[in-house]
Amino acid sequence: MKSKLKMCFVAMLLIQVLLLAGCKQSNNELNDSPKVDAATVSQEIVAPKYKISPASYSETLWLKDCVSAQGANVYFIGADSDSEYVCKLGSAGGTRENLFKYQNTALISLAVSDSGEIYVLCSSSDGDTYEIQKLAADGRQSGTFALNTDEFSNQIPKEIAYADSRIFLLTDQKLVAIKYDSAKVEYEIPVGQSAHMTVLKDGTVVIGQERDGVYRLQYLDEKKRELVTKAEFNYSFTGVYCGITHDLYLNSAGALFSYDFEESSLQKLFSWSALGIISGAVAELDNSVLICSGRISADSPEPLITLVPAGTSYSETSVIRFATTGDYIDYRIQEAIRRWNVENPQCQIEIVNYYAYVDGTDNRAAQMKLAADIASGEIPDIYDFSLNSIDTAPSIGQYARRGMLENIYSYLDNDAQLSRSDFFEGYLKSLELNGGLYEVVPEYSLETTFANSRVVGTQDKWTYEHFNSIVNSEDYYQQLFDEYYERAYWLGNVIAASGDRLVDWAHGKCYFDSDYFRNVLEAAKDMPEHGIERNYSTLNDCVKYNEGLLYYCNINDIWMASIPSDAFGADYCFVGLPEVGNVIYPSLSFGISSYSENKKECWQFLRQFLLPENSKSFFMSPRRDVMKARVEEAWKQVVDGGNGGLYPYGLESMNSLLDAIDNARVSARHDAQIWQIVLSESSAYFSSQKTVDETMQIIQSRAQIYISEQS
Repeated sequence: MKSKLKMCFVAMLLIQVLLLAGCKQSNNELNDSPKVDAATVSQEIVAPKYKISPASYSETLWLKDCVSAQGANVYFIGADSDSEYVCKLGSAGGTRENLFKYQNTALISLAVSDSGEIYVLCSSSDGDTYEIQKLAADGRQSGTFALNTDEFSNQIPKEIAYADSRIFLLTDQKLVAIKYDSAKVEYEIPVGQSAHMTVLKDGTVVIGQERDGVYRLQYLDEKKRELVTKAEFNYSFTGVYCGITHDLYLNSAGALFSYDFEESSLQKLFSWSALGIISGAVAELDNSVLICSGRISADSPEPLITLVPAGTSYSETSVIRFATTGDYIDYRIQEAIRRWNVENPQCQIEIVNYYAYVDGTDNRAAQMKLAADIASGEIPDIYDFSLNSIDTAPSIGQYARRGMLENIYSYLDNDAQLSRSDFFEGYLKSLELNGGLYEVVPEYSLETTFANSRVVGTQDKWTYEHFNSIVNSEDYYQQLFDEYYERAYWLGNVIAASGDRLVDWAHGKCYFDSDYFRNVLEAAKDMPEHGIERNYSTLNDCVKYNEGLLYYCNINDIWMASIPSDAFGADYCFVGLPEVGNVIYPSLSFGISSYSENKKECWQFLRQFLLPENSKSFFMSPRRDVMKARVEEAWKQVVDGGNGGLYPYGLESMNSLLDAIDNARVSARHDAQIWQIVLSESSAYFSSQKTVDETMQIIQSRAQIYISEQS
């Protein structure tokens, strides 16, 4: 009971933090179509209502996301190394037949008439010409309709459908009705670039498209030749397919849903990752079987997937809720989740993506909904704190300070295959909070600056005062930092990277009235509001001829380490940020909930990214052995290519990068509320409406109030 009370208390505190920022409500246009809360449905944890049935044939092709059912037959597009095919599958239990083979032609979409004729949307291999070809039921070519006329100029054909003896062509701009046999365009209707199309079992053409932050399902009214909205959703879909058991199937890339118009009923059928499938198109046969063009493997061709109804339940299965607030999840993480679900049927990982609640006006809506779910007891098992979604990512510092996250050291120190010594000391020290480690960071970048060591001197002198004196005394340098980044981007990164120079959460204090912050603001004011275009063809030249003393950079690959030495020769150095040093920027970051009932399983999933073989897939690995091997491999490529003489300091600079990582002691910690205070109040100083002292005083006062409330 105490645990439950503590859980709710902690969560409510977090909600109060986020409520300080406020969150706007989305507005849908007023009409009679039902408003469906698809965002909430998308977050539901449901046992898959379908399961995979073994394929009936062994021949494999690379499949396009295009599959159509006509009676017991399934039609689809596939490709091998040199050709593309229109294929037919006799039934879910039949064999595959290649009806027509295309070479030097790209197949885009197909549609099948009631009599079995096949219409194929295709383009030349260079994408310059488009046409719709007609095939007889046995695959014989029987006609061609060219789309390269004035009527289709500057449009990109995307899909075709067959209904009411017409071909309907969907481009990136219009829905076009075509009388194929008479080669006549009857009418066209404007649509958005995001539109998708299907035909209901009664022959009604349906368009699904997002406009003004609302996803709409629209019927084509052929008499009025207009689209009529039949349902609106606060969540976007990437594909719409006709059904038999249900009116429609909707694909969000993360899950498959069914929708029925009469009941306004949206149902989540399964998440793709729960079945171990990479998302694809679906078509339904008369026996409630779904045929899917998705794949089990990203690396090899496969047959179509047959999905049959399943009576499974999660009652005897553990579910790990993987909560993210970003607009995408790194493909390597998605693939790892998919593999995990295939290998661990008794403990499935379900992605709960709170970005569904972002309406385009306030990105913090995702954090608000996550906090609300925590308060209601719907607590995730794994949190995604990755800074690749900085505008929506929750604050790991807030979660850790409230005891909501597991200390990763307690797992790392008891792991038979992993130890602290495997990793760069600077990597671990930078990520620590009060001596604990609360995140697994498989990939990061190094936030730093490059400079000429002859000019900036030794490290013990690297202060704002020292650097400013150089800029003021030497004619060549026009400002402290380069001008290639816009002011707000640079300032936001520096605020996040300043650590306890600005915010000391342990003691509940902030220092926006310090000389350090004064120097940061003055440096930001000297930077252009929007940045300037790089005038050089290579990054090396941008660094070499830059008129700022320090060149700001986020190093996300070992090859970037050679840039300063290429620009300055033996006189290069990694300065880092003045008075802070080099900063670890966690591109991918994940924490384990201290309230999870699946902590061991969460660690088993996350630890795989820290093992040597898996860690190699990340450009900047936290492992010493992986990065040292990467340096050796990179330099071997240079030498074997006969280019060693062109980069005399290349190997040395790569090793210097490893030293910079090892000596880092700060990580970027983004706090949305702190940043909003700085951003909103500093603009008056940048526009010379307030002095730097006035600005600092206001920011200090507002930030201290916020920090005191959270401490």
